[in-house]
Amino acid sequence: MKFFKKKQKNYTYQEWLELDEEFISEELRRWTLYGRKIGKKTQSELVKGFNTEYSKIKAEVLTTGFDFIGWGSLIPCIYIVVSNSKIRLPNYFASLPLNKGIIQEKLEDDKYVIKWRHGGSKNLVQIKNGKLKHLGLYKWRERKK
Repeated sequence: MKFFKKKQKNYTYQEWLELDEEFISEELRRWTLYGRKIGKKTQSELVKGFNTEYSKIKAEVLTTGFDFIGWGSLIPCIYIVVSNSKIRLPNYFASLPLNKGIIQEKLEDDKYVIKWRHGGSKNLVQIKNGKLKHLGLYKWRERKK
């Protein structure tokens, strides 16, 4: 698209931190427009940067990653799933929202009920080999059947 000022490029975590806010906003809009097709390497670098910066809480973390949240999945963010609600994390990391999920209940070997900071809903997720898969909203009444 012609309205983007610079060509798409992959950035390391350190390069990303050196970009100005206006360009980061432009890049995030580009990711939103093209969804999961572009920026994969940069997104992966930002998650690695987060894991390095917060390595002291590694024992409490089930998984971290990059995803899109919000109505229509329009907001790019870094997510983290933790077992302890007392872990304090910022709302943003590297100019991206940080969505913290807290385990509410473990249902099966790899299925959990998680409450997310942004959105506040309880979701049923599967965490297998460090990868998070959304299975939908958690409906406690269905479980009691």
